[in-house]
Amino acid sequence: MNRRDVLKRTGAVTAVGGATSIAGCGVLGSCGPGETEIGTLAEEARQDDEGTETETGDAQTTEELPRVVGTIEEATEEEILLEDGTGRASLQTLGGGFQLQNVGSGDCAYAVGFPVEPDGETDADVTIVVTDVGLEE
Repeated sequence: MNRRDVLKRTGAVTAVGGATSIAGCGVLGSCGPGETEIGTLAEEARQDDEGTETETGDAQTTEELPRVVGTIEEATEEEILLEDGTGRASLQTLGGGFQLQNVGSGDCAYAVGFPVEPDGETDADVTIVVTDVGLEE
């Protein structure tokens, strides 16, 4: 059994003391967009920030949070930048940051979370406060 199979079976992402841990090994090539495009999330986050309602007008629950897929451009303990060809997302946690294990630029990853308008400290199109993140199969 190779390392990737072991990580898939044991779960590559775990929450530890407020930090989100993402483990894996490199995947060559690019990936994304997923079912939800980062560019679409960025537009929706801008509309929400301006006070306009989204299609449903309701608050999102964890069952219906968007899931994006893209290539990791940069990964630090504070932020992961994910690009899917339609836009660029800054992945962040509410506290604790990321514990990266064998993950880096060029890996194909997914993220599930709450999209919000990015702050001035990033050049991403949208910030996603993640509830789940890991390497895409």
